[in-house]
Amino acid sequence: MAIKTLTILGVSGSIGKQTIEVVKKEKKWTLEGISVGNNINFAKELIEEFPIKYVYTKEKCDYENLKYLYKNTSIKFFYGDEGLLDLIKSSDNDIYVNAIGGFAGVLPSIEVIKKEKILCLANKETVVCLGELFKELKSKYKNSVIIPIDSEHVGVEKCLNGVKNYKEVIITASGGPFFDIKRSEFINAKASEALKHPSWNMGRKITIDSSTMINKAFEIIEAYYLFDIPINKIKILVDRTSYVHAIVKKNNDEYRVNFGPKIPTMKVPISYALNLREFTAENDYIDVETTYFLEKFNLKRMNFKKFPLINFGKKVLRKKGNFGVAFNACSEIAVESFLQGKINYIDIEKIVVKIMNSFHYLKKPSLEEIVKTDKEVRSLTSKLI
Repeated sequence: MAIKTLTILGVSGSIGKQTIEVVKKEKKWTLEGISVGNNINFAKELIEEFPIKYVYTKEKCDYENLKYLYKNTSIKFFYGDEGLLDLIKSSDNDIYVNAIGGFAGVLPSIEVIKKEKILCLANKETVVCLGELFKELKSKYKNSVIIPIDSEHVGVEKCLNGVKNYKEVIITASGGPFFDIKRSEFINAKASEALKHPSWNMGRKITIDSSTMINKAFEIIEAYYLFDIPINKIKILVDRTSYVHAIVKKNNDEYRVNFGPKIPTMKVPISYALNLREFTAENDYIDVETTYFLEKFNLKRMNFKKFPLINFGKKVLRKKGNFGVAFNACSEIAVESFLQGKINYIDIEKIVVKIMNSFHYLKKPSLEEIVKTDKEVRSLTSKLI
């Protein structure tokens, strides 16, 4: 593969930093663009190490600081609400990695798709919040390439390769830190406990989402929109080791299972995405000719009553409209409030359920109405808290 130019949005987060590690190791990409939020020291490190041409910071003071510091260079600096979109519009890289967390990453994804570039997508909210608009964008900008950076969805993609007909697509969950305790104990759960993911080292928001299964609801939505999998064929099973990522049950009742590595790392799906699906780890899936695959891989059933928020995955897919963006907005505010000590762990669930039963639903929202819903639901949730 020829050397390709690269922009990483959200470079100072967990996925962003692991992407940098992959870039350093494989030496196939020229890093030209970065968005760093508030992590200015990391921006300086990257500017010194890579031929950076475009830099985004959240605050104007950081923008002015960097602009003065590198006044004798040709680097273009951006900041503020429109700055990130301006960076994408001004740059002309081959690949854009969107590792921004939350709704903040949605509009940048749209800009990359409109440029018909390669979008390596770690921002789940792009798919969850846009819903049917995501399908419309993919259809309109046909030359755009969207590759998920997600162990489960990369696993699904590999398992579906060459498989035309299937009965089920199974996404696995780790079960989070509370899978083995009683639901009655959730009331006493502390943030420090919820942040102890059994196998993955991730950002705080996604770690809490993994404990409540909000994250798995998001992944159900992603699977539907990324691969056009019928709702009734998407299933969830639990692998406490996070060794198995995805399973496809073929029409002949044979199971194709994607797994590994033994120590979970996001560098595998990152490399897969950056290499445009050309890279495949050796023996990372097998076909199992047995109905006993549950026992073979020690997989467990998901308790949907114990973790009811996972059910919003298929609720969003059935309701469509602005249901997804509302689900994301109220969960973002609820989780942040829990991390700040404003509410109890069990209140995340109560708040999400209450908001989802009371916000203003729109069946066919425009992009402007999606953005408006995000703001309104955040306000509604904050007032409830």
